[in-house]
Amino acid sequence: MDVGQQEPGRKAPFAIGCVLLLLLAACSSSGVSRLASEDSGAALAAHGFAVEFAGQKSFRESELIDIIEVQLNDYKARDMRQAFVDDAAYVLENHYRANGFPFALVTYQVDETLAGNWLRFAIDEGPRVVVASLEFDGLVGAKREEVSRFFRFPKGPGGADDLYSSSALGSGVSELTDLLLSRGYLDASVDAEDLTFEEKRTRVHVRVRVRSGPRYVVQGVLVEGVPEEQSAVIGPLLEQSLGQAFTPRLAFELRNRVLEWYGDRGHAEVRAEVERDLDPIGGRVLLRYQVTPGPRIEIADVEIQGNEKTRSSVVEGRLRLGPGDPFHRARMRESFARLYQTGLFERVSLDLSEPEGGQPDDLPPGVETRDLEVTLEELPSQELFIEPGYGSYEQLRARLGYRERNLFGSGRALRAEVTAALRALRAELGITDSRFFFESLNADFALRWNERQEPSFTRQEVGVAATFSWPLARHIENTVAYEIKQSRIFDIQVIDQDAIAALETVDISSVRVSPRFDTRNDLFVPSDGSLARVGAEVGDAAIGSELDFLRLTAGTSRYLALDEHSGTVLAAAVEAGVIVPHGASDEIPLQERYFLGGEGSVRAFREQDLGPKDSGGNPIGGEAYTLVSVELRQRLTQKLQGAAFFDAGNVVLDHNDWSSFEDFRWGVGVGLRYVLPVGPLRLDLGWNPEAKDDESDLVLHFALGLSF
Repeated sequence: MDVGQQEPGRKAPFAIGCVLLLLLAACSSSGVSRLASEDSGAALAAHGFAVEFAGQKSFRESELIDIIEVQLNDYKARDMRQAFVDDAAYVLENHYRANGFPFALVTYQVDETLAGNWLRFAIDEGPRVVVASLEFDGLVGAKREEVSRFFRFPKGPGGADDLYSSSALGSGVSELTDLLLSRGYLDASVDAEDLTFEEKRTRVHVRVRVRSGPRYVVQGVLVEGVPEEQSAVIGPLLEQSLGQAFTPRLAFELRNRVLEWYGDRGHAEVRAEVERDLDPIGGRVLLRYQVTPGPRIEIADVEIQGNEKTRSSVVEGRLRLGPGDPFHRARMRESFARLYQTGLFERVSLDLSEPEGGQPDDLPPGVETRDLEVTLEELPSQELFIEPGYGSYEQLRARLGYRERNLFGSGRALRAEVTAALRALRAELGITDSRFFFESLNADFALRWNERQEPSFTRQEVGVAATFSWPLARHIENTVAYEIKQSRIFDIQVIDQDAIAALETVDISSVRVSPRFDTRNDLFVPSDGSLARVGAEVGDAAIGSELDFLRLTAGTSRYLALDEHSGTVLAAAVEAGVIVPHGASDEIPLQERYFLGGEGSVRAFREQDLGPKDSGGNPIGGEAYTLVSVELRQRLTQKLQGAAFFDAGNVVLDHNDWSSFEDFRWGVGVGLRYVLPVGPLRLDLGWNPEAKDDESDLVLHFALGLSF
């Protein structure tokens, strides 16, 4: 087994030991310590007092200790108060009943002669009960197959049988009731008390009785208290609900439409009261909305409070309302969101108030003025940080940096950071402006220095970059970047003469365009959504580049929750790239080529070990690549995940051979992920089933963040 090309003697044992220590530290409790024993009645040490169980058969004593750990900690910390032992017995009893033991009883004893330092829980498990049948009587408005999924009984050993649980049954009843209410059955009731146990009480027949009542449907909507011309406009907005199933939520949504319509036309103080006429026989509903529009409001002045550091002009630039503007509810919400999105404020409040000088005399009838009060609470703007990390190739690394999120009160962000690893050193100084000339244009300017020891050479780059991004549509963002850098390599181990001919120090100037579509529900650990991106980068002498090239990339990933309850997620990704020399350039330098293999690509290979090599076995990269990954992720505990993956890909020396998909290599593996706020710690073991003489059968990767 190979651990990311570490030196002999420092491979798997060290990495595996670190991982085990991390997992043990994460999974261990700060509370009850315990000595697990499989023998019934054995004493377990718990913060200096003994806990004993009797009668348990279906759960290990160490599991039971875990279940009541909080109560035992409270018992020890609060002067051995017996109420916490009573709570522990209650928790144990509920645990049994939630896992198929509806007749379980738990009693306890406290040995007072030992000052409460000995506890004994006596458990009468009773029979484990299997749900033999689940039937529905009187079900209307939903199909049996549809509602059966609401009754999520725990699974028995092997996963074949459903175990009876009153809590699971109650949850199913609640969900079925909510479904019927959402479909207009306002008088619906669901009863699941009809239980028939067989003679030995190991099987139960459950009968759920449903009384749906009439289905209420909206037959009419009236708007009263406003001029006829307004009612004629609002009416069609509400009449879209005619024929729909009536629910209290629908009445609330229609009321909000009225408030929004008036609010977007200056009526900040509009009121709308709804009356419902229900026909319990025919199921017809007539809704009457009594509307009081109130005056039309204009903004007299904007008062900003709480911005101790942030310039008032920065705040005003994020507002969509200003002096002289008519009140507009949607613009009010947008102003609130834009202020929060700056990341400068912990709290934002927008309110209207009477002007101190009273109402002007020259206002038109029905119009009044209000001041817009903006109250802010600023977040700390400066941050010093140290972030440790580890990668299977770069090994130990640490990032040290400084951030100023509100430079001189301008809302611009300054950053300075250095990342040091055993095989890499990076430094960056940058400034970001989220409102560069235009409201939605984000600009970033950075000075970068990077040195990294690759398997067959050392790369060093220094340059500057200007990156501009803006939204094109919902979930779609476009990025345009200009970068100029000097790129050189040294400590070259490549011996192939054709590859050496392409080794040179070059000044590269390029423009890149890369739109991106992102619907993922989480940045670090997505369980749903998609990510798609394409990119085109051009380097040319016309913009100061010594290397003329065209680089095209495309990739997409998809995340699908197969079972949200158990945390099963299927993730898949495919990407490809090609770089083509043109103009005065005949070849692509080694440092600009593609390489595969490692923790972020085909994990059954070491870093850059998949692809073309010279006669000495040194990676020389290629001008095109393809990468495919599929991963099944399973939540094991709240923070721990397991994974099984398949990776495949290829790198071709000449871009003309990209479509041939030659030398496609693949691997499979398993992994563990421990979720942290900055992304999951990831341990992957990849297996190469067709390993060559200079390749490892097994490769272990340890890194921070998912591979895709």
